[in-house]
Amino acid sequence: MDQNRFETAINRFKEYRDFVERQENSIIRSWYGTDFNEVKSPKHPREDFYKQEIDKAFQRAKVRLFPESIPFKDKKEEERSKKDLRYNNSADILETLIAFEGNLRDLRVLDIGCGSPILGNYLWSDFLPFVPEVLSELGADVCGIDYRPNPFAGYRHIAMDLYDFDANKLKRNLPYEHFDLIFGSSLSGGTVTPRNGQFLKGIGLQLVTNVLGNIKPKNSLLSLDRNLCEVGMSSLELLGYTHFCSGSINEFFISGY
Repeated sequence: MDQNRFETAINRFKEYRDFVERQENSIIRSWYGTDFNEVKSPKHPREDFYKQEIDKAFQRAKVRLFPESIPFKDKKEEERSKKDLRYNNSADILETLIAFEGNLRDLRVLDIGCGSPILGNYLWSDFLPFVPEVLSELGADVCGIDYRPNPFAGYRHIAMDLYDFDANKLKRNLPYEHFDLIFGSSLSGGTVTPRNGQFLKGIGLQLVTNVLGNIKPKNSLLSLDRNLCEVGMSSLELLGYTHFCSGSINEFFISGY
C-alpha cells in the first residue's frame, strides 16, 4: 500500500476510534437516572451501510464457515452459533471498512490464530475464521495462520504450530514480507499444541511475536487483545510497533508511520 493511502486510512481509523469512545462515554453518563433502552447513540454515517455489506459477505462465506461435514446438534445450536459468530467478530471488519472507505482492494491482511472449522479442543463454533473469510469476500488479500488445517478456506490458510515455531516454514509459506493490517487478538487465551492437544495459557504474546519478528514492520496497523499488551508493550516496541490508540477490548499499534 502506498504511503498516502495508509496515512489517510490511519487518520480515518483514529477519528472513528475517538468517535466511538465519545459515544461510549456518553452512554455511560446516561446510565444514571435513565432507562438504558432509551439511550440513543449517534452512528457513523456509513455504519449501517457497511454492516449490510458485512452481512452480505457473511452470507456468501457461510458455506465455508459451516461446512455440512461438521454438523450441528440441532437447529437451535446452529442459529445461536451463526448469530454469535457475526455479533462477536464484526467490529474489526467495520473499523477496517470505515478506515479504507469500503475499498479493501489490495489490502494485505494477516490474521494470527485465525481459526478453522476443523474440530479441535475448543467449542468449534466459537473459533471459526470469520474475519479472514469476510474480509476476503470484501476484496482484501487475506492470509490466516492456525494450528489446524482448513481445506474450506476462501483465503490463503497456513496450517502451522506457532508454539513449536519454525521460522523457515513460516517464511516459505507467507505470501508477503509485509502486511498492512495484522490481527492477533484470537490468541489472548492461549493455544492448543498440535503435538499432544494440550491447551497452553498465557503464551499468546509469544506466539504473536514469533510471527511479527519474521515480517517487516512497515506501514502496518496491529490489533491485539488488551490482555496480550499488558505485559508485552516493550516486546512490541522492540519489534518496531508503537502504541497508537485504544479500543473497547483491543489495543492498536502502528509501525513505519
